[in-house]
Amino acid sequence: MSMRSWDFSVNIMARALILAAVGIIFCSSTFAQKDSFKVVNIMDDFWTFWEKAENAEPGVQIELFRNIVIKPHNEIFLGFTGDQSDEDLGEYLKLVPKLIPRLKKVTAQLKTDLEKNKAVFLKNFPGMKWKGEVVFMPNFGVTDSGTGTLGGKQYLIFGVDTVAAQYGENADFSVLAHHELFHLYLSELHSEWKDKNRSDGEVPLYWLVWNEGLATYVSHKLNPDATPEQIFISKTLQHDAEEKLRVLASGIRRNLINGSVDIWTPYMSNEKNDKGIPPRSGYYVGYLIAKELNKEMPLEKLAQLKGKDLIRKMDRILRKFEKYEP
Repeated sequence: MSMRSWDFSVNIMARALILAAVGIIFCSSTFAQKDSFKVVNIMDDFWTFWEKAENAEPGVQIELFRNIVIKPHNEIFLGFTGDQSDEDLGEYLKLVPKLIPRLKKVTAQLKTDLEKNKAVFLKNFPGMKWKGEVVFMPNFGVTDSGTGTLGGKQYLIFGVDTVAAQYGENADFSVLAHHELFHLYLSELHSEWKDKNRSDGEVPLYWLVWNEGLATYVSHKLNPDATPEQIFISKTLQHDAEEKLRVLASGIRRNLINGSVDIWTPYMSNEKNDKGIPPRSGYYVGYLIAKELNKEMPLEKLAQLKGKDLIRKMDRILRKFEKYEP
């Protein structure tokens, strides 16, 4: 992965494709009876590096970064970011100084909020007993967060530099953590989607919308004080999608069981399209569907919905949205 033009603006919706390209295998997580997981905070090593390298020459910085940050965690870096050349690291380290103030605040938040976020999540989803490793790391803009398997272990990865760059020093890590933890939980409940690839048309639109929409809704329910911008990771998504809700609802309803890439991409991708569909609007519509269904059943029951029952419920709610008046 070249970093010559890297600017921390990684497409959020492309995270699975990017990580797959460097060898991560996405799959359902493994839950254990014992409620425990290991935290690997590579950011501690990053700050040790920065203390020594802040005023050093570029060549020295690269050597220090390799020795202090990468080598002690070489397997994780190779698996989740790929092998970086000296040129790549040099370009990355040129961008780091302007991020230092943000990184300090985000690092502190990540460390202090982890146990709180875990407790809140388990209170709402007591059936989840995940045994894996949560890693805080600089990941060169590959992704803000993601899950994967490496060396037989399950991982939940947070790219601290990417979080700081994309969302700023006021990023709500609690929202991000709960969103990703819920994806792990949902994956365990629905093993029917294990090894299915949306890029091959194997995942229908209804599940893509529901999977992301419900995770977004859960992250909001568990963090009621979070702003729409923090929940949807966008300043404009809520406004843009609400303006076109009737059209969006109709388009999604008519294609619920369609897994074609051409169908789901405009609704789920972060990229602009020529169809007039707001990027990632499927997230927002899925969020609204989950909100409506939560009036009928608790979150744990929502997480168990699947197949024809879920499709019928989504169809019913979407027909209601087709009559929406802003």
